[in-house]
Amino acid sequence: MRRATDPADVQCFRSDRFFRAEGAWFFATREGIDFGPFTARHDGEKALARYIDTQHTMQRLRSRDPALRDEQWDDQSVARAAREVADWRLDRGGRSNALYVDREERHK
Repeated sequence: MRRATDPADVQCFRSDRFFRAEGAWFFATREGIDFGPFTARHDGEKALARYIDTQHTMQRLRSRDPALRDEQWDDQSVARAAREVADWRLDRGGRSNALYVDREERHK
């Protein structure tokens, strides 16, 4: 899929974003960031769908709000923010009601 910011004259090819390393699944982004590990490819596919949805949301927000067009919100920064959110979700350990867990409490 071509992004609106991609040059029109570029040849595109499709490759599989998923790969296995040391028994775990990962996916690669256009920004050159590898997300993972996932125990099953299906889990990685769900995470990739969320990542792409986040990218689309950020693109829509950037088009509406000039403050988000700043260099600090480039694709790499958005990808980093998405990874931090994913890590935070994993750290919660699936506790849907725990928005924040003190580090000391987590290590008890």
